[in-house]
Amino acid sequence: DFPRDRDQACLMDSMGYKPN
Repeated sequence: DFPRDRDQACLMDSMGYKPN
């Protein structure tokens, strides 16, 4: 797993962006 990438995804989700 990549904690840093996951953290970034969490931040993006917070801004309303979903990588999925």
